[in-house]
Amino acid sequence: MFMFATSGFEENNDDFSPCSKRYVTEVLLANAGSCFKENEQEGIWLEPKVPMCGNGVIDKGEMCDSGGFGISGMDPCCDSQCRLQENATCSPVNSECCKNCTMAPRGMVCRGASKEQCLQSAICSGFSFDCPASTPMPDTPEVKCIDEGVCKGGRCQSYCQRHLADSVPCICTTPGEECLRCCQEQDQVCQKINASHFLTDGRPCSYGYCKAGVCIGVRANMVQRLFAFIEKLTPNTLVAFMKSNIVGTIIVFSLVIWVPASWTVSCLDKKRGKLNRKYQDQWVSSETLLNRSFQSSVFANSVDNYKVKDTGPWPTYHGASSNVYLPPSPDEKKNKLPPLIMPPEKYFETTFKFNDHSGCPNESVVWETVM
Repeated sequence: MFMFATSGFEENNDDFSPCSKRYVTEVLLANAGSCFKENEQEGIWLEPKVPMCGNGVIDKGEMCDSGGFGISGMDPCCDSQCRLQENATCSPVNSECCKNCTMAPRGMVCRGASKEQCLQSAICSGFSFDCPASTPMPDTPEVKCIDEGVCKGGRCQSYCQRHLADSVPCICTTPGEECLRCCQEQDQVCQKINASHFLTDGRPCSYGYCKAGVCIGVRANMVQRLFAFIEKLTPNTLVAFMKSNIVGTIIVFSLVIWVPASWTVSCLDKKRGKLNRKYQDQWVSSETLLNRSFQSSVFANSVDNYKVKDTGPWPTYHGASSNVYLPPSPDEKKNKLPPLIMPPEKYFETTFKFNDHSGCPNESVVWETVM
């Protein structure tokens, strides 16, 4: 079964196809036993449904039923208990031939005419609350129905069926004929009917829409389409567009929130990484200074345990404290750099073993003055 209704041009468009009937029959045979019975609860059949006031249908025991309109007390003819008001004989919600809560007089139009369906207006008889069936319109070419068709036998005969039997409308693709009236018979090519009979403005053609008999292309670039959309954008159209494209709307809103949040988190992570690297560099330098200070304190407090040597002046290590003298580096020995501060003549030396900040064993030779 097709998901959309037909246009009404094709013959038997209001009938089910054999394929549709076959599918419906299979469903009915499989589910009719449960669909067309009262609700079943734990194997016990329930009693028939009691009348429900407010469903818009006159059930057993009800005089009228105006649905929510009557329950809200807005129907002057039917109350909220589905009872007719005093001096009321009908409700226009339930009866088409009801006027001022009484039967409508003869001649009142209860159903308007429909050119599309080729039906005339229906008139109340004056002795029934029901609106009679509409009568077909006469077969006259002056009365147009769907797509410039004409009424014939109470049915709308399309433009193509008037000129070619068993034909349907089509769109010509020949240059210059895109907006002409074209029809196609079964197993035949699409052909024009009248060289001077054009489609109405706004009708689709092969690559756009028709205007004054000319096919206007709609292959606009992305920028033009975007500006055209913005110009026609209103709150109502925006809401309607979002409802009809709910998946795309969710994706767009997610990106609007996710992209800035991801960029912010990335920037914070980079900034935090820089601070961590800076802190680690400072921590390594501080640890080195602390190790040297610790060594100096240990040596100063235990000077009696070390052998004091009387030696000549020894250059201090560049950057050392005032009373701690480290051995010169190979570069200092090689280049014979002048000492920054001359140590006193008496000092002691020791080898101090320790683990550095990475946990690796290390050792240092320190010369310290005797106080």
